Amino acid sequence: MNYLSHWTARLMLIRNRIKRPATEGTLDVHAPLIEVSRPAVNLLNRRRLFLTSFLSSQLFLNACATEKYMFHSFSFNAIIQSPDIEVLDYQYGAKSDYEREGGVGLRPAPYRLERGDIFTGVGVGGVLPKGDYLYVKWRVKNTGQIYEDKVDLTTRLPKDITQHTIHFVVEKDQLYVYLIPPPRSFPLLEYSKMRKTGEYADYFKKHQIYPN
Repeated sequence: MNYLSHWTARLMLIRNRIKRPATEGTLDVHAPLIEVSRPAVNLLNRRRLFLTSFLSSQLFLNACATEKYMFHSFSFNAIIQSPDIEVLDYQYGAKSDYEREGGVGLRPAPYRLERGDIFTGVGVGGVLPKGDYLYVKWRVKNTGQIYEDKVDLTTRLPKDITQHTIHFVVEKDQLYVYLIPPPRSFPLLEYSKMRKTGEYADYFKKHQIYPN
């Protein structure tokens, strides 16, 4: 048998093996790759895509769960909790990659400050940079007096604030900052209920981190 005939016979053998159905319970180690139908290939690709996406998200969350980025929240509601004041400016932590990548809520947009807007509240949660300070500027409605305060959070926050909420309330000339633990990551959702039961003052006092 010459060289060409040898490989022609070899290709015919491979072709016959592909068409021949596999026998249950047997495994031919010399057989070529089994032909797979298109639906099966699509299903396999979808599973691979899902697994890749899942592993990528886990790696991202693990990388974010550092002292710089953690899954937590930041909030305030001046309409309900501070009806006698107007928040003129606020900022949770220094400007970071979070804002440059389109994240919002940790401080007002510059154009709103230039326009002189009043900020009634915010609630933002997710993988956020762990803030090192909280700055708030406000005005008392009755007197027109303006106050501002900058709280150092580096010594007031624990190392891990995952699923916690940094929350502030202003009363007249005093700023109060709270670290609300889970499961009440957004305390405003139960604010009315806590006021009716008398739990509000005790609950927030328990989790107050400034002044202390």
